[in-house]
Amino acid sequence: PENVFTDVAVFSLVTETAETAFVAAYLAAARRVAELGDPLLAATAAQVAVVEAQHLALVRQIGGRLPNHVSLGVPWFTNVSDAVPVLQPFLEGGTGFEGPAAYPGAEAIRAVVGDKGVRAVAPFTAIGAEMAANMEAAASMTSSIAGTISSSASAVNVRSGPGTSFAVVTTVASGGAVDIMARNADSSWVMVSANGTSGWIAANLISASSDISSLAVQ
Repeated sequence: PENVFTDVAVFSLVTETAETAFVAAYLAAARRVAELGDPLLAATAAQVAVVEAQHLALVRQIGGRLPNHVSLGVPWFTNVSDAVPVLQPFLEGGTGFEGPAAYPGAEAIRAVVGDKGVRAVAPFTAIGAEMAANMEAAASMTSSIAGTISSSASAVNVRSGPGTSFAVVTTVASGGAVDIMARNADSSWVMVSANGTSGWIAANLISASSDISSLAVQ
């Protein structure tokens, strides 16, 4: 639109319309992609909608209006294609429009914006895949294995954490049975259930019925 880059009020109002449409388009995309069975891509579309909503708040503030004026993103569109009539004039021009304005390029934009603390965030498609892999790995872990105290001492201490600096919460007699539920990162300590209490015992004081590496790391 004319004067959009020379008049602050026009810039704010026009950009508000565009950003509201962008938010709505990405919300519509999230809805449709979720419907098609790709929740990770739907969540990524929602991530972009969040960024567009930040732009919307900023341009409203530039125009002197309340930045956070909506309780939820406005669902203008059901499908992304519904956004075409709203956004088409911005791309094709017409009466009351000027341009087209040339894209300055990534380097020119970086020269103006600089670093400014901008944070690169991974899309949910990447994060979600990693989360799914972690969940699958966790599911393959053994929930617990049987163990027997094998210390030469008459009893061993069960501590509140994996180390001798942690407080003693109970003791277990040598030869006593425990359930081993988890281990620390280097498998030097194991979490056990004994005497109705959960705590940690040094791994070299227990004979386990199977390899403790199958246990989850806590």
